[in-house]
Amino acid sequence: MRTEELLALGMFGRGPRLCERIEMLLKRRRESSPRVARWPVAVGAAVLLGCAAVGTLAPRIMAFAQAKPSFEVASVRAVKSEAHAEPATFDTSGGGLTIERHTLKGLMHWAYGMDALLISGPSWADTQEFDIRAKAAGPVSQDQLKLMLQSLLQERFKLTLHREQKIMPFYSLVVGKGGPKMREAQEERQGGRLGWKDDVFTYQLTGRVSRLTELLPAFLDGRPVEDRTGLAGVYEITLSVPLEPEQIKRMPHPGTVWAGFGYASGVFEAVEQLGLKLEAAKGPVETLVIDHAERPTEN
Repeated sequence: MRTEELLALGMFGRGPRLCERIEMLLKRRRESSPRVARWPVAVGAAVLLGCAAVGTLAPRIMAFAQAKPSFEVASVRAVKSEAHAEPATFDTSGGGLTIERHTLKGLMHWAYGMDALLISGPSWADTQEFDIRAKAAGPVSQDQLKLMLQSLLQERFKLTLHREQKIMPFYSLVVGKGGPKMREAQEERQGGRLGWKDDVFTYQLTGRVSRLTELLPAFLDGRPVEDRTGLAGVYEITLSVPLEPEQIKRMPHPGTVWAGFGYASGVFEAVEQLGLKLEAAKGPVETLVIDHAERPTEN
């Protein structure tokens, strides 16, 4: 069976008690003249208004102070349309990113953890590919790299976006009647391995069940899949889905945005072999909407 690496396919407290204490103090009966009693009321009201103003501005002040981390150096280059179609790559080793032939939506998929099929924006965000070389000042985690890529997209692509709930059909991934049939593992591993044998697509990973929700839409006409298994452990997972020859031809190089394999009925049985189940549902699904984006100038 031929295998290859599957590359990387998102507050503040309230103060109701303070307001209640001020109100209680103002309601207490005191042996004083009305003229003397007015100034505590005025002071209490001023304090209350001040607290409300600070509470309103605090999230904005803190958000400004806690800016996202950014790369020390970074370059972005648009891939020319006449360039030879080399496989896409996505390397996060060495404290940085080395990315080749990824679209804006493909980059957002990794940076924001949102399936590219749930990201709406300009047409070129699906087609124009970019090469990125970025280096951090020191060792960083995967989560920090994602935040750094978000900063890079905002700075170089002038990206602005918002999250939006849309009512749409989706599938719930739940535990089957017999419970999970996957072997537990000690620690999660980055990436996964995929391969073909006798027209069967196989994907192997060591990680959490939630990672399957990133892959399963490719077999379900792009319909989103939500993890509702409640399983928090790490498992050795092998998903084997039989495909038709025409579906296999639709397999792209890793990292690109594409519409998946279409609809593969065999995915339901493949999921059941893991002790899980896909259930059709309809409801609010979180999506990303690109409000503004520009093609970056090369540097």
